[in-house]
Order: sequence, then structure tokens, then C-alpha cells
Amino acid sequence: VTDAELDIFVRGETKAKYHDLDPTYQEATSTPGKSAASYGTLNAQFAVKHDAYLDINLTLNNLLDKTYHPYGELMGAGRSAVLSTTFRF
Repeated sequence: VTDAELDIFVRGETKAKYHDLDPTYQEATSTPGKSAASYGTLNAQFAVKHDAYLDINLTLNNLLDKTYHPYGELMGAGRSAVLSTTFRF
């Protein structure tokens, strides 16, 4: 292992209000009302650089499995993990 790092971070959004919300958009995005509450999710990323050729990353999202609804989007994802590798040749 050449290099390893751990990053713990919060991703979030402040409370938002919808102005002139089109009812068809409200139905399409499952928006419950004319505002979206604030939220924050706890996340972590662990990265290992093995050598000049190989990187391995593990990202853990929404560690506390919080239910949230981002402004103008579908419901937020629950707890998840993403494992990725990069190989250079």
C-alpha cells in the first residue's frame, strides 16, 4: 500500500420553498407539499493507492440510513456502498 486515506463528510441541503409549483410536476416528483425540509447525511470514503497502477475506493453513503427528500427530486437513497477500482496501464 503506497497511500491510504479516510474522509468522513456530511452532505445536505437547507430548507427550501417551492414558488408557483406546477401540480403535474408535484405529482411526477412525489413532492408532498410546497416546501422541502433540510437534511444531512453522514458519509465516508476510504481510498487506497496500491502503486502507480491501482487505486481502490469504497464510498459509504447515508450511514445512518436517514429518510430525506431533496428539493425538486425523488426521495433520497437509503444506505448504500460503492466499490470502485482504477487500473492504469
